[in-house]
Amino acid sequence: MDVHAPHEPIHTWRDFAIHLVVITIGLLIALSLEAMVEHIHQRHLLHTAETNLRVELQDNRDPHRPQVQPIRRRAS
Repeated sequence: MDVHAPHEPIHTWRDFAIHLVVITIGLLIALSLEAMVEHIHQRHLLHTAETNLRVELQDNRDPHRPQVQPIRRRAS
């Protein structure tokens, strides 16, 4: 990130305060945008992990289902 000095010299405390506020607001905007992008990325990772877990659980249940059904029918 490049922070450029003002084009004109700062002569008063008011000019200094305005310059400081502008830099602070710019940094807060940049950090907020970065946090938002990271939050969206984390939600995407969570959605992918949940989907993968559901698929794996379903795959783990299905192979045993055909074996359990004949056993239940014989016991009846």
